[in-house]
Amino acid sequence: KILEEVPYINSKIVVMPNCVDCEEFSSYLNSNIRIDINEKKSTITFIGSLFYPPNRDAVNIIVSRIAPHFANDVQFIIVGKNPPNIRTPSNVHFLGYVDDIKQIIHKSDICIAPLRFGGGTRIKILEYMAMKKPVISTSKGAEGLDVRNGEHIILEDNLDLFHKQITTLLNDENKMRIIGENGKKLV
Repeated sequence: KILEEVPYINSKIVVMPNCVDCEEFSSYLNSNIRIDINEKKSTITFIGSLFYPPNRDAVNIIVSRIAPHFANDVQFIIVGKNPPNIRTPSNVHFLGYVDDIKQIIHKSDICIAPLRFGGGTRIKILEYMAMKKPVISTSKGAEGLDVRNGEHIILEDNLDLFHKQITTLLNDENKMRIIGENGKKLV
């Protein structure tokens, strides 16, 4: 619409895709980092500022609709400032603010983004992919990213089935590896 009214600015518009510095993330791929995550358990991670309402909503979904489907051998790590003071299943752990999220992503098995609304850049998904992590997201969570379901990411919009996608990936290490590698190539 604006170009119809001001057509001369068309030559001054540049579209930049979302991106992350893959070199920065690649240095972690072969490192042996020690952090306080139980490595004997499968680790599912969500990262985001918990001041942001869409991220708080995603946390509520994780706590009430996803994590309860798993025993304590699957832990959910939630990273972000301002963790809510809510009752959580014993397999959900809030880490609060973390100086270097790459350490957390590196130790994760799967990264998730069960977002139902919001906007902006989906940097968390690009960061997950830059670390070769398989990602499960809603379509809204991956909005604006040039991803293909089943190739670069797993998309699941039915939040009552989200846990089944996690289980499927945890039971198929080859699929986890392939989706992680494809996501890394895409980023």
